[in-house]
Amino acid sequence: MELHSMIFLRSIFVTTITTTCIMWTPTTALAGDGDVFDWINPAGGEYKDPLNWSQQSTPQFDDDARFDITNTYSVTGEYLAANSFLIGRSNVTFDLNCGDEQDLIGCGYISVTDLLIGNGSYDFPRELDNPGSVTFINGGGGFTETTILGNTKLPLGSRLIFKNSSSLRSENFISTPESSVLFKVDVNSGIFDEGIISLGSGSHSIEGSFVLQTDPLGAAPVLSQEINLLGSYYSSTPPDLFPFRVLRPRPARAFEVEWDSGTTGGGVERLFARLEVSDTVASVSLSQSDELGDVPTRLLATDLDNDGRDDLVVLIDSGVINVYRSLPNGLFDTPVEYDACDNPVDVSAADFDGDGTTDLAIGCAGDGTLLFYLNPDADPSQLVEGPSTVVDGEIRSLANTLFVTSFSLVARNGATVTTRANAGNGRTKGYVANGANVVQVANVEVGDDPGPSDPIDDENKKDPEPPIGVGGDVPAAGFNRGAPLVPALMILETSPAGTELEVVKTIPLTGRAIDFASADLDSDGNIETLVVTDNGHLDLVRTELDYPVHSIHLDGTANSIAIGDLEEDGTPEIVIGMTAPARLEIYRVVETPDGPQGGKGEENEVPAITLERYAVEFLGEAPTDVAVTSVPAAADESEVIVGLPGGAGAPSVNVNEVDNVPPPPCTFADFNSDGVVNAFDLAFILGYWGPCTGGECTSFDLNDDGEVGSADLGLLFSSWGDCSF
Repeated sequence: MELHSMIFLRSIFVTTITTTCIMWTPTTALAGDGDVFDWINPAGGEYKDPLNWSQQSTPQFDDDARFDITNTYSVTGEYLAANSFLIGRSNVTFDLNCGDEQDLIGCGYISVTDLLIGNGSYDFPRELDNPGSVTFINGGGGFTETTILGNTKLPLGSRLIFKNSSSLRSENFISTPESSVLFKVDVNSGIFDEGIISLGSGSHSIEGSFVLQTDPLGAAPVLSQEINLLGSYYSSTPPDLFPFRVLRPRPARAFEVEWDSGTTGGGVERLFARLEVSDTVASVSLSQSDELGDVPTRLLATDLDNDGRDDLVVLIDSGVINVYRSLPNGLFDTPVEYDACDNPVDVSAADFDGDGTTDLAIGCAGDGTLLFYLNPDADPSQLVEGPSTVVDGEIRSLANTLFVTSFSLVARNGATVTTRANAGNGRTKGYVANGANVVQVANVEVGDDPGPSDPIDDENKKDPEPPIGVGGDVPAAGFNRGAPLVPALMILETSPAGTELEVVKTIPLTGRAIDFASADLDSDGNIETLVVTDNGHLDLVRTELDYPVHSIHLDGTANSIAIGDLEEDGTPEIVIGMTAPARLEIYRVVETPDGPQGGKGEENEVPAITLERYAVEFLGEAPTDVAVTSVPAAADESEVIVGLPGGAGAPSVNVNEVDNVPPPPCTFADFNSDGVVNAFDLAFILGYWGPCTGGECTSFDLNDDGEVGSADLGLLFSSWGDCSF
């Protein structure tokens, strides 16, 4: 159904359009004059089946339909109408496919005044692990007067998902910063200028994020095909438009995202993407592997011998640490094993004794020991066991910063230890090595059930006195009483006198932090932190600026993240360890074009950060941790280190080399990205046969001679056959 026809249909069912948006919260009364109908079938089913509803009848135009079952299910039907759809804890797929009658009026769409996604369950408003989502599939469409995605009080990572050629028309569209839109596109997606999301003449605030990826179950967009993601005829596009974007193209492909202010596309302001052949393809290969006696719990890349190359420290669950000296060829020497303590869980590196070399601090959860290993000779093979102390509480994580003490005239590096007491409350304590003793110099409360902690600094620049991030649970702001606990990243700094730790900022997250890493992702001089959470989110935190958290959903759950300069071009890459299926995902920062969608320089505008996934490496088992080592340009590329627990073999630490190579020639002739050059691709050559001076035809002019002709036909036949890799 064309969108112009859909707009006409919308006018039948909504007679009053307002430009004022009212934020609905769990305590607000429902808006309809009719009844509230609760969906009660956790398995999903037909919308018009009365047995699926609490009232044993179907909602009508003035009723509110509420989907608040903690489950994932599909609701089917041709035309779904109500006053409002209220999505609480459910992940609802609206399957609006009408088969051969999809283009007929009254078929294949929903029509509601309000579509409220993730505003919390009416009865259980505090479940962050069930933020709510809506998925449109099979070409279905939606018409709403107001769409609100996310929650105004709690950091819910709610989602709106579009698959196939589905779309949504909304007079007023609001997405909160933590919410996201997933565009899962195929060859039929976004073919109309108005976009997959069409904005009406009302008020819009699009502060959330988006993910753009090819639908693996559908035919991919054709090379150079424009995919209209969002559009408006009314020049009503807000200035902050998707400040966080994540692109997941197929291998050897890249999405080019652009903004059109209305000069093309029929006068429609639009955000659109174009699929192109990627400049390079990442090749991930195993270059070294070392079997361990037990599970590796933590990896740390740090330069212990001052040669400019990162050495590798591996904590092993049996109570030892392996230290690997880096070699000029990019590999590592045979490890030196040191005894540590019971169940080492984290390690931090700094000059803890003030002699100018990098030492180690190890925290062990089994016996509560904080142990220093000193490095007097700047030699990873000659570390000396230093002082230790027993810390109250269960050790969760370590970091480091500078402290001023009564026994030192200058600031000294100290280890910060985050612990959890039996009652669940957390504290971060500062310890400084002083000769044969370890002295506690700081102690601050950091919320309940604390998790990871790390310096909030650029991994490549090593700020000498960085703030420290600590994950934990804190009471949510904005509640008069009974505030729920929400996950947060607490930012700690030493006091002005350097003698204490202080919590200077508390940043709510969309899930509990599992791991995080920091760097200046967009080269603006400010540090960004990427947090992987227990509910499968990737949160972008701009700790130095008063910007809200932005979040997207990962394809599965991650347990580790690291940032480093893999391509040695001064731009950071992000490595994420995923658990199901077990794999590494590698992202790079790509430029976001200037414009209302998040370009730099406009007042009240949040600069957009765009990440592109350019490598996926499947593993035999889920990694326990990941790290990135820096290798000089004269040697091989920088490397990704992976710890493996041994479920599919012996526990090991693996060194992976990441190279960027040109895409194979056949990828230029595989116009529809289906992994084979065949008759479908031949049809494109024949369809665009003739002169080609610009536009879509350029993708089929394989030899760039300004004409799609016999020479291009010859190149296509030379690539005929399999093109998968």
